[in-house]
Amino acid sequence: MAESSTIQRWSVRLLAILLTTNKFVESVEIKVSLLIDPDHQYAQSILDTARRDIASSSPAIAPEFTFGILVDNSKCTPGIESLSSLAILSQNYYEQNTQAVFGPTCYNDVSKVAGLTVDFDVLQFNSWADHTEDYQTNNIVQMMTRSTFNIGENILATLRAADWNKIAIVKCSDCYTELSDVESRDHNVSSYLSDRGITILTTLEISKYWNESYLTEAVGNLSQVCRVILPLIGSHMSDYTPFFNAMNSAGLLNGEYSILIVLWDYQVDKRVYPWESNPAVLPMFNRTCVLLNEAFDNSRVQPFINKNNFGSSANLMQTLELYESLFVYASILHSEYEFDQSGQYNATTLMKWITFIQGPFGGISFNENTQRIAPFSFGYINGSGYNFIARLDIDRTCPSGKCLSLNLTGTDLQLREDMPTCGFKGEMCDQTGTIFVIFIMMAAVALCIGMFVSFRKIKHIESMQMPWAIAYPTLKFIDLDISTHGSQQLSILSLNEHMETKVKMRDFLRTRQLATINQSYVLVETISLKERLVFFKQDVDLLLKIKHSNHENINPFIGLSYDSTHLYVLWTHCFRGSLAEQIFGRKDERATFENNFRGAFVRDILKGLDYIHNSAIGYHGALTAGHCLIDSHWILKIRGISGFGLSRMLFRMKNSGVIGTEDGHPFIPNTDLHYYAPEIRNELRAHMFSNKFETIHLTTAIGKAADMWSFGTILFEILFRRKYVEVEDYYDSTGEDDVLICEKADDVLLANPPVVPEDREIHADLRGLIQKCWDNVDNRPDISRARKITDATLKMSGSLVDQMIKNMEEYTNGLEELVKRRTGLLEEAQKKADELLSELLPKSVAEELKVGRRVDAKNYKSASILYSDIVGFTSLCSESEPMEVVALLSGMFQKFDHIISVHNGYKMETIGDAYCVASGVPNPSKTEHVSNIATIALLQREFLYDFMIPHRPGQYLHCRWGFNTGPVFTGVVGIRAPRYSVFGPTVTIAAKMENSGIPDKIQMTLKSHQMLSARFPEFKCSSRGSVKIDGIGTLLTYWLDGVEDLLKSDRTPHEKELPAAASTSDEDPDPYTFPRETSQVSSANSVVPLIP
Repeated sequence: MAESSTIQRWSVRLLAILLTTNKFVESVEIKVSLLIDPDHQYAQSILDTARRDIASSSPAIAPEFTFGILVDNSKCTPGIESLSSLAILSQNYYEQNTQAVFGPTCYNDVSKVAGLTVDFDVLQFNSWADHTEDYQTNNIVQMMTRSTFNIGENILATLRAADWNKIAIVKCSDCYTELSDVESRDHNVSSYLSDRGITILTTLEISKYWNESYLTEAVGNLSQVCRVILPLIGSHMSDYTPFFNAMNSAGLLNGEYSILIVLWDYQVDKRVYPWESNPAVLPMFNRTCVLLNEAFDNSRVQPFINKNNFGSSANLMQTLELYESLFVYASILHSEYEFDQSGQYNATTLMKWITFIQGPFGGISFNENTQRIAPFSFGYINGSGYNFIARLDIDRTCPSGKCLSLNLTGTDLQLREDMPTCGFKGEMCDQTGTIFVIFIMMAAVALCIGMFVSFRKIKHIESMQMPWAIAYPTLKFIDLDISTHGSQQLSILSLNEHMETKVKMRDFLRTRQLATINQSYVLVETISLKERLVFFKQDVDLLLKIKHSNHENINPFIGLSYDSTHLYVLWTHCFRGSLAEQIFGRKDERATFENNFRGAFVRDILKGLDYIHNSAIGYHGALTAGHCLIDSHWILKIRGISGFGLSRMLFRMKNSGVIGTEDGHPFIPNTDLHYYAPEIRNELRAHMFSNKFETIHLTTAIGKAADMWSFGTILFEILFRRKYVEVEDYYDSTGEDDVLICEKADDVLLANPPVVPEDREIHADLRGLIQKCWDNVDNRPDISRARKITDATLKMSGSLVDQMIKNMEEYTNGLEELVKRRTGLLEEAQKKADELLSELLPKSVAEELKVGRRVDAKNYKSASILYSDIVGFTSLCSESEPMEVVALLSGMFQKFDHIISVHNGYKMETIGDAYCVASGVPNPSKTEHVSNIATIALLQREFLYDFMIPHRPGQYLHCRWGFNTGPVFTGVVGIRAPRYSVFGPTVTIAAKMENSGIPDKIQMTLKSHQMLSARFPEFKCSSRGSVKIDGIGTLLTYWLDGVEDLLKSDRTPHEKELPAAASTSDEDPDPYTFPRETSQVSSANSVVPLIP
């Protein structure tokens, strides 16, 4: 009923057209070529019948046209691509003006003829042989319902509906006697399914000449590899009987396997099934799915067959499809004639109408590549025989365009899964695999235990080897002449810098020296040695952990060295001294510290503590401002990564009388005692006079909390530039044996934490952080919380200088890392060079040129070329400075480049103020290129409307635009400076469109207007009329006004007026010397588009 209504509406529409025609329309004769071999002589009769039926149809299908048929019946040469058809076709084209080709019937000639039809720009209707040519680059209209594409699409839709993703294919090339290309068709169907996500588990090739036993043996092998089988072994159901007999003999018809049969030949008569004459075979076909080709309406086909006799029934499908082909051609000619009477009926013009045609035997649908989509019928065989289930539907929402779909919802079909739960061979449920996995896991566990034991042994050997032990002869002390102190010792802040007072000099130089080890500077802490040193195992482990600690904010521990009288603790020397010297140093240094480095130092302290807290050591325990050193790159490094642990070892040695300080004073000066948390001071005080210093132990949690106390104290001093508390070191009055830590009277001063003063310059969160760090152990913040607060308030961030300095440090660590970095820089430079080359040439062309291959010229069937030019640019240049002109063009062309990059354009060249853009090359498209060029032109015009001349405030630019659509060819010109260029009459006419235009208007040719109006009606155009073009003649041109849904309101009060005498030449007076507020509309019909 739906088809009858469609036909009635179509008939009424055509009749109305005929009735409203006031004058006689003279018919145009269209010559078509029919390429057949002697075995298909009936084809000429089919086309003659179709021609008569079209002429006598009521209402008329194409009254404007008549058809002349040019026939070539050259004999096919099997296995050799005959050239006779090509010669005949070329002769018909040049002498008879052939507009379309039907055929050829010779399978080997299809690809060659397809090449010619592309060059001639004519349509080729294919009804006999399948083809696998590139759909994007040919003019073939595939009319076959049994083409690879249509068969594959029907099978694919069925497999997806049944949720089958893994199948096996059974092929029989000699079972299809009526088709010459069946072998390649079977292969192409298999490839089509595989490319779309269907896994082909196996392909079984059989022959109709095999006996039953041989066929049974071959089919039986399928049981181990698949559960869904797609046999392609015949055009009739009876052709599958031997295969099902073999399946039955092999025991595969037990309900575990699903079979899909495809009968792609159309039959107008009732199909004959084998079980109708032999009911015994019906159980073998039970639960079989069937796809039937029922693409034609039997009620229309039967009268046609009764009326005409075109030979055997074997040629029925070719007869119907060839008959339909002329109807399709007549319909699209009529559609093009109604749209445009210009007389251009080539393939490029007609392709846009090939979507859906109401044919003589029902609707004919095509996809975007002019491949016919004909839905088959899906049926199911059960105990009652064949049962129709559903007809496949055309789905227009597929990502690739039109496709087929099948809805099996609500059907009660016994469809098996494409793979059993335990696999085809039961391998997924085999206990042997489980046992093997357990064995592997046990072996892995044993291997891990062995590796752990070996690791422990290696660590033990490494500990015993003591890599931290430095031979004393390798230690070279440096003598420095410091007159204020009269010694050879070194100030940490600078090698040549004197301290302001002798008290400060004594403080910093009392135990420190500078030395070199293998040409590296080290800081040496000197300790007096009284007895022979003995290291316990825990001491060795601790020193090994410190030695292996590596972080950018940790000052590396070099090791220990000793001679007969002294023990030396060695650290990497930092030439800019300690954080305490930076805070409490000279005034000019304090200003530098305050302005530039405060946030960076706080960040470095927290990063170093974060590393320590997450390492095997766990905590520092003795963090002071003197232990925070500054290297030559202004990076803060924490010294004494396990300060309390190392100090505990030294305390034990001092209590035992093995060592002592060089000047006889405590290890912890009174001035540093306030950095230690109360819990650590209490622990030290309780064991001050005990011989059990080795029993001192802090938990990791308490140690981390103590570090946060120390951090709060250092943060206080960084922010407020003063000490926590003023305590003197009584070096002159304290003997070596008096105290170990500090004097008790000074320790009393540290009992209560100070009150953080109010300061508007210090963020409240920072003051709160200091106070929390001085809270009870359980209430102190962790490193993560402290980093969040300081990052938010001090705005700490790295810099390029930091990275450069880090690279310099890495360079000193080894040339191998330097080579690696330089290689990376080289690769990055190469990448930038490749990116620059890809901007100058298309990517595919650039890749060919890089490897030294020649880039051949390439033809493009359809592309669009846009030219734009600034009006009055010559006079502007004569009145402007060179840099002003460069700045103007740079700002303008940068925006133009951005526009074309978003809308699939390719910038061909810029010469002065001229700007050329192409679309459709190097990436071809059928019609989208004209939409891209139109959008680019509108966006450029919209941009220039608000683009003020930088060196002329209040003045604006005016441009002309012109574009054309048609065939072009491209190539790379030049060797030393290759350029990708476009050639052809289409380019010349596009340049003429710009040159003959008027300012602020976009002119296009008739061909561009036709394609734009047919495919993209949202663009609004107006006719300019006939324009005389130099060197071309008179052309009908159009203006591109805007886009329907994006039109702005009238800009009459705001348009920039052009001079009344303005010409289209670049030598005309400057048209942009008028300010916006005095402007008038340049054209009453101009439409300004709003392009977002």
